Amino acid sequence: RSWYGSLLDVYPDFGSEIEEVRELGEVTIARLRQYGRGRESGAPIELTVWQVAHARNRKIVRWCVVRTEVEALEALGLPE
Repeated sequence: RSWYGSLLDVYPDFGSEIEEVRELGEVTIARLRQYGRGRESGAPIELTVWQVAHARNRKIVRWCVVRTEVEALEALGLPE
């Protein structure tokens, strides 16, 4: 929560859009586009990140965010 609060202090209009989701059994990977404008500078940011979530018994037990699809697949132990 503190990380997200700090992020909104710098980018008050920060947002994310889900562009793709792949369900692979107990693992889900998703590509997100994130965007915003700096509060002070007005400078825009836009980046793509991948989220990897491992679930067990319908609860997330491990979750990470990486910068590329290759890193997401590596986190799963899958080929590119």
